[in-house]
Amino acid sequence: MAAAPRLSPRQQLELEYGDPAVSVLARVDTMAASFTDPDDIVRAVRRFITNDGRIATELRSLGHDPIALECLVRLAGCSRFGLGIAIFEYGQFWAVVQDRLFRQVWGRQSMREEWGHFRANQYSLEGRINALLAFQHRHLLRIILGDLMGDLTLPAITAEIADLADVCIQAAVDLAEEATMARWGQPPARLTVFAMGKLGARELNYSSDIDLIFSYTIQEERQQDDIGAHEYCCRWGQEIIRILDTTHSRGRLYRVDMRLRPEGASGELALANSEIHDYCYSVGRSWERQAWIKARAVAGDLAAGQALIQELQPWIFPIDPRWEELKDAAVMRQRIEERCSDEDVKIGAGGIRDIEFLVQYYQLGWGGRIPELRQRSTLDVMDALQRHGLMTREHHEQLASDYEWLRMVEHRLQMWESRQVHALPDQDEQRRHVADRCGYQGPDGLQRFDADLNDLRLRVRALAEEHYLGIDDERAAAFALIHMQDPPASVRERLLSSVGFRDPDRAIQLIRSLAHEPFFLLRRSRTEHALAELLPDLLLDLGRSPNPDRALQNFVRIVDSVGGRALFYEQMIRQGDARRRLTNLAGWADALVEQMVRHPGLADEVVERLHRGVASLPEMIAELRDQVHGEKHDYLITTVQFLQTRELVATAIEDLEGVMPAVISRHLSAVAQAIIQILYEWHVDHMAQRWGMPRLANGEPDRFAIIGLGKSGSGEMSYASDLDVCFVHDGASHCPDGDHQGDQFWQRVAQGIMRDCQEARLYEIDARLRPWGDQGALVVSRATIERYWRQPRELWERLAHTRISPMAGDESLGTMIVKHIADAVIHTPLAPDAVTQVVTMRHRLQHSVEQRDHVKRGPGGYVDVEFLVQFGLMGGLQLGHMLPVPEAPRSAVEGLSWRARELVPPVLAELHDGDHELGELPVGQPIASALVGLQQAGLIAPQAAADMLVGLTLLRWVESRMRLYAGKAISHLPTDIQARTSFARCAGYQSLADMDQDLHLVRERCRFWFDYYICEGLPADHAQG
Repeated sequence: MAAAPRLSPRQQLELEYGDPAVSVLARVDTMAASFTDPDDIVRAVRRFITNDGRIATELRSLGHDPIALECLVRLAGCSRFGLGIAIFEYGQFWAVVQDRLFRQVWGRQSMREEWGHFRANQYSLEGRINALLAFQHRHLLRIILGDLMGDLTLPAITAEIADLADVCIQAAVDLAEEATMARWGQPPARLTVFAMGKLGARELNYSSDIDLIFSYTIQEERQQDDIGAHEYCCRWGQEIIRILDTTHSRGRLYRVDMRLRPEGASGELALANSEIHDYCYSVGRSWERQAWIKARAVAGDLAAGQALIQELQPWIFPIDPRWEELKDAAVMRQRIEERCSDEDVKIGAGGIRDIEFLVQYYQLGWGGRIPELRQRSTLDVMDALQRHGLMTREHHEQLASDYEWLRMVEHRLQMWESRQVHALPDQDEQRRHVADRCGYQGPDGLQRFDADLNDLRLRVRALAEEHYLGIDDERAAAFALIHMQDPPASVRERLLSSVGFRDPDRAIQLIRSLAHEPFFLLRRSRTEHALAELLPDLLLDLGRSPNPDRALQNFVRIVDSVGGRALFYEQMIRQGDARRRLTNLAGWADALVEQMVRHPGLADEVVERLHRGVASLPEMIAELRDQVHGEKHDYLITTVQFLQTRELVATAIEDLEGVMPAVISRHLSAVAQAIIQILYEWHVDHMAQRWGMPRLANGEPDRFAIIGLGKSGSGEMSYASDLDVCFVHDGASHCPDGDHQGDQFWQRVAQGIMRDCQEARLYEIDARLRPWGDQGALVVSRATIERYWRQPRELWERLAHTRISPMAGDESLGTMIVKHIADAVIHTPLAPDAVTQVVTMRHRLQHSVEQRDHVKRGPGGYVDVEFLVQFGLMGGLQLGHMLPVPEAPRSAVEGLSWRARELVPPVLAELHDGDHELGELPVGQPIASALVGLQQAGLIAPQAAADMLVGLTLLRWVESRMRLYAGKAISHLPTDIQARTSFARCAGYQSLADMDQDLHLVRERCRFWFDYYICEGLPADHAQG
């Protein structure tokens, strides 16, 4: 007869205990199915059921309490240590589970009271130690279950583990005191136990070492034959360590590490509070300061311990930290990392230590001025960093989330066997178990776990690099320069020596003033942090300025006008080009800086404008319309002033960066056009509300146009240029109110525009080029214009009107007026003495500036080119009139300095690549374009056109630089050698000789070609003036 098949332990259990066993084990199967090895979990649960011989009771209890069964399954899957407590101390398990103690946060007081119950009826030292171990196991099991069941947050878990350690250490202190007293009598001193590290911060792991320091306060004198207070406290401390760190019959309480005490392992086990105080202030090192951030009195004389910590606060958190120590924090972090495995989630790259050191870096640097940073908890300090602006909201949320995830992984590693493990296993099977315990279950669990871990560590390391690991000596020194009342010579030498400040002490005062944050919504700490990051690059930029002292002073004035300095500095850090451009402007243009200061918030707008790029004329008009529509006059003026200054400053910055002069001129002209258009629209609307819009006799509206002349008519405006204009309307008209004529209406509009421009210091408007000049009406009719230009006009007036274009108002009327004037200017035959008139006018202008080095009117000034081109547009240069070019071909830049050569290549390219056909009515063009057109029409030789293009460009560029430098409309260079040298340096010349040589060459060539084309047929006395 065949033997019956042998039953498995599970089958035996189910056979013997029937449905209760089948039901419980079936539910275990379901719960364990998501784990990598469900059979292990089933075996562990069966072991719990059968271990104590109360099988039927356990099955019944588990069957009736699904939460208890789930707790047991989670212990089996995630914590052998916790499961061991449940199996061998099953009473603890049921007490914790049935009363749902794992859902509660107990805290020190409640645990201390329960320890009193555990200690009762235990009279021997070993009995009390074993009771303490049972107490510890009970609460560790409670905390582990609260963690695994999702009822406790990370801060609650670590705080509960730390509070449990506090109670156990105090119990050990009490037990050790009794043992020491039994041998050596009453204690002569009060002992304090300090917890450092994670225990001090109440961030303890399941299997952390506990870092302790013993100190004491002497309370009575001892007889000479007794041991002294120091010896007594050392023996007391030894007994505390023996109780905590010895393997007893029920296990070991904690691993104790005393190496953070003064002098480390070679130092005395216990020191008086005064000795610790003196040690820290005299020889305490930077890493010890960092360690004491977490220090907390946890047992013994707590009041004395807290008093000592309070006394050490100025040492731990100095108001003026040494800049070298900030670098030490990063160096220490890197040294720790060198000794670890890549799989270490604690001290490996992108691990827990990266985040903790990041937080402590800010505590060491800013804790002296921000009390809220003197907290011990990493997460709490992170919250404070975000509140004080030292960390962005995005970085704060990311680091806090990543920190909690890494700590969760660390807990899952350690709760498995209660071992101090921080490294993930290398083998896939073991690693898959870890992923399981971290909630990454299923076939792809390990793959998802590794991907998330890798992404997180890269992210954490990047943030650590950004916040502190990447700090260099310059930024650490910048931090010290900002905060220290008397920065050491090493700081001054590192940051200021290469800048070239004439007054370094004044420079330091100005730099420190930049750290002040007047905007109440921003924390000063955020401003200081951003400034420290910005300062090294800022100082490099200032050092490139021809006058660093002046540049720094102007930069401070710019900063004074911004809304929030921290935001501004952060923007400067992100946009290095904008920073460099602003400092360049600060070294150049006092007047523009003054305008910026008058408009709070303008600096931020300028930076944004530089980032956004140049706005077109329609975009600027649309921007102004949106802002001033329906607004009062004061707001209108403020708005156009703000836009004008913003665009002027941004354009000057782009100019200094090397943008071509023609581009700068076009944009300055467009800004003026936009402003005049908006002023026109506002005043028309204002007058129309009073009188109604004027209409002609046929009922059509009376149109109005503003005509631009001179540089505003050819799009060639410079800094501080006047606006030459002419106001025109259709003709006889009446306002609907019945009391006013159209010419009165338009005169009010024109006067309003002129008044606004003058009083708001927008532009100097010159309307003297209107018919009959000052003797004529301010606003003229279309019929008046036509009648005026039907008559022969003087040559000077015709020359002026070659640069004419519609500027604002009704575009169709403006175009009509320009066409009529241009036709008269271009097609009316020249007088026989036209050449003589041109030469006479030119020489008159030259004589008017005889005592000045005038780049516009002086000999060879750019007026030579303007007159020649304007005369040529009117037919003064006839085909066939040209004489042979008197010189052998040469480069137009021959003999010029590298500074001049940087400007001219794009200009010369126009001669070959540009298409500048003059057209039937070649008015309103920039002089350079018209010059190229004349050359392409064969009226000017290529060599002459090239020379004059170079001269026109360089001379106008020098003029614009002088206007930036002086802050007003000037066209002459200083003749004083010191002032002239300073200007040459500001203009980027290596020497004054280079600038003077450039000016000499281009003036000589411009005058040569003026004489060649205009004066060649004149008698010598006329040609020479």
